[in-house]
Amino acid sequence: MTIKKFNYLKEGTTEKKAYELLVLNHSDTNDYGIALNYLTDEEKVIILELQQKYEEGLKPFMKAYRNFKVAGETRDEQ
Repeated sequence: MTIKKFNYLKEGTTEKKAYELLVLNHSDTNDYGIALNYLTDEEKVIILELQQKYEEGLKPFMKAYRNFKVAGETRDEQ
């Protein structure tokens, strides 16, 4: 998981808004996640601790980490 900071212009508006997003998923066109700027300071601490524990817990299994291209690849979906 990564944290992205960006300014976003929502369709139909004229003013950009600053975001700090804990990205949980993404596609070619969108980032999906938790907007940290909507949380209290206490909630931010909790969620960042959870993120750290999650990443630490995965470390022993990263030997099986793989990256698969989606666009332009042929694979059999199950």
